[in-house]
This record gives sequence, C-alpha cells and structure tokens, in this order.
Amino acid sequence: MTTTTAIPTAGCSFALLQNFTQTATGIQTTGQSSLLYTLGSSSTVQSGSYIMFSCVGNLVNVGGSLNVTCNKNGSWSQFPQCVSNCNDIPIIANGYSSNATAVTYSNNTYQRKVCYTCNTGYVSVNTPGQSWVSCTNGVWGPLPVCTCM
Repeated sequence: MTTTTAIPTAGCSFALLQNFTQTATGIQTTGQSSLLYTLGSSSTVQSGSYIMFSCVGNLVNVGGSLNVTCNKNGSWSQFPQCVSNCNDIPIIANGYSSNATAVTYSNNTYQRKVCYTCNTGYVSVNTPGQSWVSCTNGVWGPLPVCTCM
C-alpha cells in the first residue's frame, strides 16, 4: 500500500505584505491575487500565493516585479518601487528653465539636470546666478527662489 504525505512548505508573512501595501507610495493593487493561507494560520500564506501591483499615474517601477509571489523558502519576491522618471520639469516663479539634459536611467535610477535663471529684475535668494538643479527618481533638488531686486 502506497501512502502520500504532504510536505509542508514555508509560508510568507501576511503582515509583511500588508505593511508594504499600506505604506508604499505610488503603488496600488490591481485586484488580481491568489493569497492562500497556510493551514491553521491566518498570519502566513502558502508558497505560490501572489498579488499583482501597478504604479499609479506616470510612475515607473525600478524595484522588483509587479507580480509579488511567495517563494518556497518563505520569502516574498522583491517588492516593486514606483518612482517618477523626472520628465516633469518644475516651473519657478519669476524665472525659467533651460538646457534640460535628457533623462538617463542607470542602476534603477532616473536622473536629469536642468538650468534655472531668474527673469530680468529678479535675483535668486538661495542660489547666485544660474543654478543647475538635479532630479533623482522624481525628487528635484532645491529650486531657486527668484525675488525682485
């Protein structure tokens, strides 16, 4: 007589997944998921369970997969990280931007630089003359503040 025994596999922490979905910015669930709790536990899900995410708006994923899966070793696949790709150049009052560099992408990082100049009759109170401002993953450095001379 042959008997089969289920081999238990490690489960993934549901609390860890829940924490990510509640604290990650620029990300949302798509409604596609298959989260199967491990037998006798509401705090872990079975390996093979998955949930699909998407980046909101114009954000792009530079982290893990948008399909997060519980691995057989009990760890989640790498969670996604949604960031801006630096396409939107901020507008400043009483000044203008010029000489924007092309957006570059390297090592999961979007970067761009732009030069700001205050209009005639205005000066920057925080940066003298022209100022180059950098963007990294949608976060722009301090922008010049142009005030009347």
